[in-house]
Amino acid sequence: MVVLNNVKKIEYPDTAGLLTKPTLIWQIYTDSSGSREVETTYLTSGMNWKANYIATIDQNDAKANIKGWVTIENNAGTAYPDAKLKLVAGDINRVYAPQPYNIGGMAPTATAIPLAGAPPGFTQEGLFEYHLYTLQRPTTLNNNEIKQISLFSVDNVPAKKDYSYDGAYDGEKVRVILNITNSEENGLGMPLPKGVIRVYKADSDGQLQFLGEDSIDHTPKDEKLRINIGNAFDIVGSRTMTNQEGLVNSGSRDSYSIELKNHKNEDVKIIVTEHLYGLWKITKASEQYTKKDAKTIDFEVNVPKDGTKTITYTLETMYQ
Repeated sequence: MVVLNNVKKIEYPDTAGLLTKPTLIWQIYTDSSGSREVETTYLTSGMNWKANYIATIDQNDAKANIKGWVTIENNAGTAYPDAKLKLVAGDINRVYAPQPYNIGGMAPTATAIPLAGAPPGFTQEGLFEYHLYTLQRPTTLNNNEIKQISLFSVDNVPAKKDYSYDGAYDGEKVRVILNITNSEENGLGMPLPKGVIRVYKADSDGQLQFLGEDSIDHTPKDEKLRINIGNAFDIVGSRTMTNQEGLVNSGSRDSYSIELKNHKNEDVKIIVTEHLYGLWKITKASEQYTKKDAKTIDFEVNVPKDGTKTITYTLETMYQ
């Protein structure tokens, strides 16, 4: 939600009679004469904002420079010059969400406030069960304009790259996950509004290359960001049911084989996730596993460079 204070509205005329703009009229009564300042509060449509993040990882995939931006889109049919801007982040319940109002079908124009040498940015505070971000300077939001303003910039944030294989859902693909903890110790610690984070890395010529993107939810301080960047090119997996037999009392005994192939020139660690249902018991397993919850287990295995690793296990399941 976008909150604007101390605003002066600039009205735009109807465009060739194509639209009939809704009109809001106040009637104010007083027993005394004279000029008065009046503050009005109302909800308007056509004003939206979102957060965007850019993470640039180092050559060792161990640290990231992270920049956060807010993108504000004004399609309200009105310009707001020199407004005090406040942004509310959180899952706010609305009974009716009005459609954005756009005058004349005009395409929005985009502007950005550069990060280097920029004036003071946002401060953050709690508001009920949400978070409020206040821009520490006036800003002008023109009609049909998209404006980007820096939220924060932090360098050398510790990051950890994981490989994740979920054969039941991903087939042969092995996902690449970037893990970052949103803590003050890591240089972060600000509650992060939900948005899209894009990840880059410099190539051998020093040119930044796009690696992938993911959506993050509202993330409180000290919680983890788990960013799904994409699938590994040189690592593949396969999952096969090697045996199935029925048991009495609506049960079954199933055996599985999971093969991981690493074509990279370095060893890799892969987290293999398996989903189990009913009342289950693993009677035999070639590797140690961790029970994450009632329906999920993880194997964590090392696969040598240009090598293969196979996991086997037998599962007994009772269905009620």
